[in-house]
Amino acid sequence: RCATKWFPPTRIFCACLFDGGFFAVNTAEVVDIGREAIYALLKMGGPIMAIALVVGLLVSLFQALTQIQEMTLTFVPKIIVIFLAVLVMLPFMISTLMTFSQGLFDRIATGG
Repeated sequence: RCATKWFPPTRIFCACLFDGGFFAVNTAEVVDIGREAIYALLKMGGPIMAIALVVGLLVSLFQALTQIQEMTLTFVPKIIVIFLAVLVMLPFMISTLMTFSQGLFDRIATGG
């Protein structure tokens, strides 16, 4: 059971019941965990988004050069390439997520 509020004397944002006492998390730790989560998110999703951007640009260039305005031509190649990119990058994404989760669990186990 966590009390999420600001404790002015101790400058603590969140305090959780932990082994009979309170496990306190200050704002710097909350910001640090949030920063690490955003970095892990960008590290996992960034390459796939970049691949989708490149494929979208290539399809748009192809459509502009050939003047083919087929609607399915814009979506089908991107869907296929993103699916293949996720399959190829899945081990990297899982290892990144496991590293982040393990660091978070280690913080919880050590109490900060």
